[in-house]
Amino acid sequence: SKPLIPVDNRDADFGQTLGIWGFGEGIYLVWPVVGPSTVRDTVGLAGDWTTSAFFWISEPIGPLELEPALAASLGLRFNDMGTVISTYESLKKSAVEPYIAARDAYVKYRRAGIMGNRFQW
Repeated sequence: SKPLIPVDNRDADFGQTLGIWGFGEGIYLVWPVVGPSTVRDTVGLAGDWTTSAFFWISEPIGPLELEPALAASLGLRFNDMGTVISTYESLKKSAVEPYIAARDAYVKYRRAGIMGNRFQW
């Protein structure tokens, strides 16, 4: 059966939304704990955090203190580290300059995500 309202179920974040809206990438950054990013994606992280359930259940809005909510959020990110580390190790083995290879791979990946998430009605 066909849905009444077409819903775009592709996984995207606010950094990609800003990219679709025409905001430029800015410079490439590597944040501790967070990892690779651009200026646009860093601003997007703020948007992602405010739409996260962890934001709404932590103080001053919700009943939990900020630290447990932040720890749970970072714990979810930590669980993804296994695939990230193995991907980085394979990239590092095949690259002459690992930093430039990682930067180019990240920027190309994000650009592909933006182009792939353009929703057609």
